[in-house]
Parts: sequence; structure tokens; C-alpha cells
Amino acid sequence: MEILRSRIGWSLFFTLLSVVLAYLISIPLALKLASRPQAKYARPITLFLDIIYSLPSFWIATLLMFLFCNPDIMNLFPSSGIMPTGGYPEGTGFFERLGGTIPYLILPTITYTYSSFAFLTGSLRASIEEILKQDYIRTAYAKGLSEKTILYKHAFRNALLPVITIFSHVFPFAIGGSVILESLFTIPGMGLTIFQSITAQDYPVIITVFLLTGFITMSGFLFSDILYSIADPRISITKKPN
Repeated sequence: MEILRSRIGWSLFFTLLSVVLAYLISIPLALKLASRPQAKYARPITLFLDIIYSLPSFWIATLLMFLFCNPDIMNLFPSSGIMPTGGYPEGTGFFERLGGTIPYLILPTITYTYSSFAFLTGSLRASIEEILKQDYIRTAYAKGLSEKTILYKHAFRNALLPVITIFSHVFPFAIGGSVILESLFTIPGMGLTIFQSITAQDYPVIITVFLLTGFITMSGFLFSDILYSIADPRISITKKPN
């Protein structure tokens, strides 16, 4: 438990940060694409999202490191770790530590975020496009409601199910982490811990991680079911179908 307690923080940090960034970008972008499907920018953006979603994360991570951590191209960011090799000098202030750590977080954050962002945007766009074809949406336009009100209050609320489905996977991913990404960027999180434990045949750690992952996964599914019933009153977890 001491090992897991010291490692879970970074996995949880990157997981939550990537989810927040993905939602902040995906929701307005999906609403824009769904409301303007014939716009000139809609098809190129959709194609770009499909392409980046199909690219494996380890390849993207390697490409980013090759481009932005290479002295022969652009040596802008550190290639691994979460802080300087020798650590911070004693007495370093919080903001100095934060400023020194941020460059280490940029490339891993991009790698963690791009796939969720692409998938979430595509799922939301398709769901909202179907909802915008419904009769009650046409009725709302006929009543003179603004497009912003229709999109955010009516269409988006009924398109929340894909968002909730993705959110339910945040908790198990925070425990399991990303083995490949954390190994590539040398992030001391749960993914790297799993890899090191398997390599060293440390069975107590392996069993504990998988046990926690299973428990958190079931908790995430239960939480998503509760959110389903809140987002859509037609869904009930107590009433039996007739």
C-alpha cells in the first residue's frame, strides 16, 4: 500500500487532467460541428479527428519526443521524468517548482488527451446530429428559441449518455494507468509500477493493483448508471419494465 499510495497520485493527475481538457474542447466543438454539418470546416475537422483517433498512443508519444525533445530538431521539452534529475534545491518555492515541472507535463498530457478528445468529439457530434433531427427540436425552433438555447439546453442534455459512458472509465484508468505511456515518459505512476512489478515478479503488488482496478471499475459503472438516471429521467435503476 505504501508503494501504491506514492504512485497513484501521478496517474490520477494525468487521467483527470486529460479528461477535463478533452471535455472542455470536445463539447463546444461537437456542438459546433453538429449545428453546422455543411460548413467548409466540418469535413476537414472530422477527418482530422478520425485520423488522430486511429493513431496508437505509443506512436504519438514517440513522435512527440522525436520532434520536441530532439536537439537536432526542436529541443523544447524534457524527454522523461517529472522533474530535473537532481531534484529541486532545498528551499525552492512552490511556484518555482511548479514552473520547473510544467515542461515535463506537456507532452504526456497531449498523449493522454488526444484519443479521448477525438472519440468524445465524434460520439457527441453523431449523437447531437441525430437529436437535432427530432420533432421537438423543430418545435423549439418554431417557438423562436435561440440556437444557443436549443443546442445547450435541449440537444446537449439528451446527448449526455456518451459523455457519461466515457466518464465512467476515468476511475479504473486512474488505477491501472497507462503502462506504455508511463514507461516511455518515465512517469512514476501506476502504469510504470505495474510494468516494474511484472518484470520483477512482485506478485503482491500485481494482485493488489488488479484487485483495486476491478473494484474501481465496478464502482465506475455503478456511478455511470446513477448519472444516466439523472441525465435522462426515462432511465430508471429501480423500476422494472412492463
